[in-house]
Amino acid sequence: MRLRLLRGGAWLCWQADVVNQNAVHPNVMRRGFCPGVWAPLASGDGLLVRVRAPRGRLEANQIRGLARAARTFGNGIIELTRRANLQLRGVSSSSLPGLQTELLRLQLACPSADVERRPALWVCPLDGLDPRCPPLEPVAEALESLLARPELTRDLSDKFSVLVSGGSALSAELAGDVRVQLLAARPGWAELSIPDGDSSQPLGACRSSEVGKAVAALLVLLGATVGEHKRMRQLLVAGAGARLSVALAPLLEPTPGEATWPVELLGFQSGRRHWFGFELPFGSLEAPGWEEVADLAERFGSGEVRLLPGRALLLPDVHEIHRPALAERAAAAHFIVERPTPWLRLVACSGAPACRAAHAETRQLASELGSLVRARLLEDATLHVSGCEKGCAWGGAADITLVHGSDGSRLGWGATVAQTARTAALGLDAIRERLGKGPFA
Repeated sequence: MRLRLLRGGAWLCWQADVVNQNAVHPNVMRRGFCPGVWAPLASGDGLLVRVRAPRGRLEANQIRGLARAARTFGNGIIELTRRANLQLRGVSSSSLPGLQTELLRLQLACPSADVERRPALWVCPLDGLDPRCPPLEPVAEALESLLARPELTRDLSDKFSVLVSGGSALSAELAGDVRVQLLAARPGWAELSIPDGDSSQPLGACRSSEVGKAVAALLVLLGATVGEHKRMRQLLVAGAGARLSVALAPLLEPTPGEATWPVELLGFQSGRRHWFGFELPFGSLEAPGWEEVADLAERFGSGEVRLLPGRALLLPDVHEIHRPALAERAAAAHFIVERPTPWLRLVACSGAPACRAAHAETRQLASELGSLVRARLLEDATLHVSGCEKGCAWGGAADITLVHGSDGSRLGWGATVAQTARTAALGLDAIRERLGKGPFA
């Protein structure tokens, strides 16, 4: 049990309900495939089309093109996902071909569905900006070439991803199949790790120039060990730890791991090249909001926009002289440019009626519940409202989790969506009452 002091001297008990972790509640829905440009997902407001920005970076003209496409072919809404992708909503079957053509013109779509299914490559957006981040581009280029080889990737899960990090805490927000961290203490070297349950399994280190060979060896071993729809964590589940060590012994050597370093992203930040960061409320903007992002990037920066996990954007090459004007315009657009103390982070998926899987509305409810909790907190916290039992908007545990189900809503403390979904259903009035007064139990 974890206790947090609230304003007025009350105590909040963050206690996850005791559940059988091996049991599966009948209401828990399994995650599906990842939608894309060539494989859209049918949702409550039409087709959802997800766009991968190359290495998480866009130019202002691409953002304006996306905004026009969202208005022309969809309902004008573009969302930034927690994995730093973009998704256009409200696309119809008749407007989809036109959208696909436009995304190809903007160089934001792969030429075919087979190419689109290649593993995603995430590169830390602080590359070239924060002086603590080693250069990542050479490793990223080598991995891009590797992941384009169909003989290595054709049978991988469409959720397979490779992360390239310079050591910042940003990479901790993403669950990649292979994590490559450039080492500050050993310039020119990189450590590889793979998921192992809720943590990661370090594999060893190699020279940066040899990362491609090491990752290729991992993929070959995965292909020889696991059946279809492969994920890297399945190697350890299949008991292939010994074979993993043998396969990588000629390529990797043991090395002390390096702790990730914290980074403040919001507002103006100084570095090798200065940047300005801001979050989007619930990660969603209509087309005019995205056009404002493009204007800010061109007027105050280099025209580039980097997408961050956690639904934030970063504008590189901002001059300090423009700091006040940029902060004023970003705040006027209702972007989040600073974190109050204490900080209550609100997270919510699209909810009903936008998502067909959702049982109820989410974002208005999250704002309402946030106003009940925010005034009482003395420490940072996260409140997550999920429209169903899949938990698309937040992958881990939140301080407060509310899950809508077919038979009512559920409330969890320090729990994941899956854990919360296995608790007893409560009415929303009862939930409001529990959040509106303390102490909570």
